[in-house]
Amino acid sequence: MLEALLHKGPLPVNTIGPKVHLTPGSISVAVDRLLEKGLVSRVESPDDRRVRMVALTMSGKDVILPTFRMHSAEIGKVFADANPKELQILETVLKKTDSMSGLPRRLDACGDRVELGDCMRRKF
Repeated sequence: MLEALLHKGPLPVNTIGPKVHLTPGSISVAVDRLLEKGLVSRVESPDDRRVRMVALTMSGKDVILPTFRMHSAEIGKVFADANPKELQILETVLKKTDSMSGLPRRLDACGDRVELGDCMRRKF
């Protein structure tokens, strides 16, 4: 969830759950726990008082940024010897096997399709 908020910015509680594959009940518990730790804030939406927005606090950013930078660096190391054409071929093959598997497509914590090259191009 912290990664989703890092990439997407403040989000309504009800849109976070599907992005991180949590049920509405589970997302509420997760948000409550992160609130208790001071990693996120939850406020009413200025546009609709029924909507609660969740955002990273500075403490939350302090936790997720180093972790994600490390993750991104590790992905870069794994594929460091691959050239752009090889990465494109690998991505194509992975997409093909993914669609043939009948399983849901692989999503990152932001709810976006994982694109191999994107992981290595992100700078934080």
